[in-house]
Amino acid sequence: MENLYHAIEFKNISLTYQKNFTVFKDVSFKIPLPSCCLLLGQTGSGKTTLLSLMKGIIPYINQQIITGSINVLGKQFDETTFFEISKKIGLLTQDPEVLTLESTVEYDIAFTLENIGYDTKHIKKNITFLEHKYPLIKKYLNQSPNKLSAGEITLLQLIISNLTNPTIILYDEPLSVLDQTQRLIFIETVREIIKKRTIIIATHELDLLLPIADYVIVLDKFSKSKIFEGNKNLFLDNMKKFPWLEIPLEFALNI
Repeated sequence: MENLYHAIEFKNISLTYQKNFTVFKDVSFKIPLPSCCLLLGQTGSGKTTLLSLMKGIIPYINQQIITGSINVLGKQFDETTFFEISKKIGLLTQDPEVLTLESTVEYDIAFTLENIGYDTKHIKKNITFLEHKYPLIKKYLNQSPNKLSAGEITLLQLIISNLTNPTIILYDEPLSVLDQTQRLIFIETVREIIKKRTIIIATHELDLLLPIADYVIVLDKFSKSKIFEGNKNLFLDNMKKFPWLEIPLEFALNI
């Protein structure tokens, strides 16, 4: 049965910071549920800001000048609380270390699960599940997060985000801190997650991510707007319009 609503829908969103600095002008799009959506654009096109809008960070914390409406899973942001939105949407930033506060990885996982309402019994059950499903977790449980690399923390947060079960997960340039082995683990984990959820990835690296994507949105820093939206096949047909993109060789040969 087809979903009656989209994962995220922007309707005529414009965003202006103080001193009349415009970030977006009249941006509209609908991201399917489930899907793996790539968010593309030049440096400075507003990809990170758009993720913050999706998460609710800008409307609820920064209080900038925003017009238009944002729907998440069929509900407008003004119809729910920030906490309710946070439970539905997970966000992994470009600086994952700032999100890690506790003394050990195990404590950090427990802290995360406790914050979304898990009791002690279910926290222990989920940590045991992680140990069996992801052997690398067991290696890190008793370590301080501060001793881990940015790539290791990013992978841990990806795995934890799968546990917390948000319907939508946002990733901001996730491959930038991963080595080749970690990248492959990331891709395989995302392949599993997208079976039931919507994954939105802001990136400029298409070689590993385009094969797993089924939807693409392209932003333009000059017009401050969305210049493309559609499924992957339509994007492949239109890639010549975006010469600044680094197109993977396997796709470039077919253009």
